[in-house]
Amino acid sequence: MIIKVIAAGLNDFTALYKYDKGEYIVAVDAGLEVLQKMGIEADLAIGDFDSLEKKPIKAREVHTFPSKKEKSDLALALDFITKKEFEKIQIYNATGMRLDHFFSAIFDLANFSDGRIEIIDR
Repeated sequence: MIIKVIAAGLNDFTALYKYDKGEYIVAVDAGLEVLQKMGIEADLAIGDFDSLEKKPIKAREVHTFPSKKEKSDLALALDFITKKEFEKIQIYNATGMRLDHFFSAIFDLANFSDGRIEIIDR
């Protein structure tokens, strides 16, 4: 299974997305808006959703966390999905826009030595 994680950064996912049979789609916080605009339902939505301004969270499974927490929303998503069987994990929209989010994504990946996890952007 290919797990595609859509974060809340600069949206490259819309341009780069290619359907893979059996893919598992994970929306991280405002990455959910990207998927909703594309008409794609997330298998999992995870985060504090503080940037969604009380919009409904539509996903097959939802995990909500408080805004003040020890880990980033992406780190929480990685903790959850790396427990699943997967061929690879592709992370989209983790670069661009906010430098603090970009560095956070890099540090989050540093906790995983698995070469099957990658950040994808243009």
